[in-house]
Amino acid sequence: MNRRSFMLSLASIPAICLTGCGTPSLSHVTGTVTYDGNPLPAGTISFNPAPSNTEAAQGMAFIKDGSFTTRSDGGRAVMKGAYIVRIKGLDGKFISTDKPNGKVIFDDFTQEVEIPASDVDLNFTVAAKAAS
Repeated sequence: MNRRSFMLSLASIPAICLTGCGTPSLSHVTGTVTYDGNPLPAGTISFNPAPSNTEAAQGMAFIKDGSFTTRSDGGRAVMKGAYIVRIKGLDGKFISTDKPNGKVIFDDFTQEVEIPASDVDLNFTVAAKAAS
C-alpha cells in the first residue's frame, strides 16, 4: 500500500464512524408483576408510547412466574421517554395449544412510566379488583 492509499484509508474512518450516529439507543426493561399479592403466573406487558413520546415504537415482554424482561425471546426494548404500560394477566394453566397460558384474569391494568436512556428495572402491583 502506498502512502496516498494509506492516507485515503485513514480519511475514510470518520465517515464510517458517523454512519452509526443517529441510531436511537434502546433500553431493556426487566421487572416483576404481582397480582393480588402473588407473582402473576403468565401474561404480557406492553410499553405503548405516550402521546408526548412521538419518536418511539411499542415495546413488549412476556410475563412468566411474575417476572419479565424485554431481552427474552419475543421481547422488544424501548427508547427513552414516557410510556403507557398495559398488562394482561393469565392464570398460567394450559387450556389448549391456542391458549397455552390459560384464561385471562385481567386485561385492563395501565400505568404511565418514564423510561430512562439506560436499562431499567420496574415492578408492578395489580390489585385483585383489576379482574372485575
